[in-house]
Amino acid sequence: MVRCAIYCRLSRSGGRSVERQEQDGRRIAAELGDADPAVFKETASASPYAKRARQEWNSLLNSIEEKQFDAIVLWMEDRSARDVLAAADFVKTCQDAGLTKLVLPSFEYDLSDQEDVAKFYGEVAAAQRELAKIVKRTRRAKLEQAEAGELNNGGKRAFGFTGSGTQQVPLGRALDEQALIREAVDRVLAGDSLRGIVGDWNRRGIRTALGEQWVNTSLRRMLCSPRIIGKRHHHGTVYTPSGWEPAAAIVDPSKWEACRQILTDPARRTTLAGRQPQHLLVGVSFCGACGRRLRARMVKQGGKRRTVYYCHDQNGTGGYHVTRDVARLEDLILDALFRAAETPKLAQVRQQQAAEVPDPTAELYESLARDQGRLDKLDDDQVLAALDDDHVKAAAVRRVRAEVEERMERTRAQARRLEGGRVAAHVPANLRKVWPDLSLDRQRAILAAVVERIEVYPQPPRGPGGFDPESVKAFWRA
Repeated sequence: MVRCAIYCRLSRSGGRSVERQEQDGRRIAAELGDADPAVFKETASASPYAKRARQEWNSLLNSIEEKQFDAIVLWMEDRSARDVLAAADFVKTCQDAGLTKLVLPSFEYDLSDQEDVAKFYGEVAAAQRELAKIVKRTRRAKLEQAEAGELNNGGKRAFGFTGSGTQQVPLGRALDEQALIREAVDRVLAGDSLRGIVGDWNRRGIRTALGEQWVNTSLRRMLCSPRIIGKRHHHGTVYTPSGWEPAAAIVDPSKWEACRQILTDPARRTTLAGRQPQHLLVGVSFCGACGRRLRARMVKQGGKRRTVYYCHDQNGTGGYHVTRDVARLEDLILDALFRAAETPKLAQVRQQQAAEVPDPTAELYESLARDQGRLDKLDDDQVLAALDDDHVKAAAVRRVRAEVEERMERTRAQARRLEGGRVAAHVPANLRKVWPDLSLDRQRAILAAVVERIEVYPQPPRGPGGFDPESVKAFWRA
């Protein structure tokens, strides 16, 4: 009895090609003497450019290695591979297992015959050459489409767009999603984090275009895409459609650029060790005795549990330098913050920011990029060799490096100040009223934009929960 394996493959779902391949394969297997052959079939690409592995094909190769079959049945050579290297791996696997019979409806290969093996390779090479032509034509057409500024309507539906074909959704849904995109951009500009927006959207039941929950990467990718301002991104280049008008964009282009600058800032912290801050003043409050940042924890005092901000360092009696009730300390700071938000000075900042359409930090980040390029050149071996040939001393190189690094640090500090002003400009005038509805990330961003630091000093014992407002000092930004 000849043990046969049939492999059937279709590059894309749809049609009955796989069923026809199996029917022809079963007829051939019956002629070889196997009435019940093993069938491996799947919808997958055999292209060397394919991103997904062929699971059934790999299972077939494993079975061949285990010497489970005497013959392999294919409908055509390119069903096995469209890459000569992959074809060679298949042939070697068969030869090592002692399998020499490869049968097609039109030809039977003897893999122990080098002429047959060469013929098999030739057929696969022809399929690979034809695939290369298709890829070349497709890429050229895509480039022409991008250069004309036409949006790519193929593939998966993008959030905020109606899509096409089976993925098409009603216009009303797309418009609702566009409103959410504008909301997310405004929240990023106002200091909210991707994590805060993602958590809020998931709690509200807002899903991606594919019906999945949002994650930071998917939200960042969507907000940074030129698609939401009506432009086309293709292989690293942004193309503008002919007749493009800013008014046709989902998001104001100047806002989108400012949002993109924030989300692509190399200095932006994209990962944090441990848990995210769970309290408002963590990171901005410090111990007035030792200067350490205050932490928050649950403590038991007087038989009751309460949350306090505390300095981790202990004083001479075994207690902490400072300990303050979370609610009382936050209420004190928030009352001052709300009064500051209602002052004419903050209203003036809002008006000034509204008049400055471009992102004020854009030029600073461009300067940082240029300086980073200068540092990279100083590290280049060929450049250093040229400097040595010109009798430039190593001390001069160190001096130039120090000057560039110092300038970059000043630029970063200036960018941080401008970003703080940007967040402050988005502080609502009725902050006291809307504060409970803001996410913790947004609250922390607003506070950091207005308050530079808060110092909490030791106070005389006042009993459990005692609180002296005079022991707290807030340093406000100019």
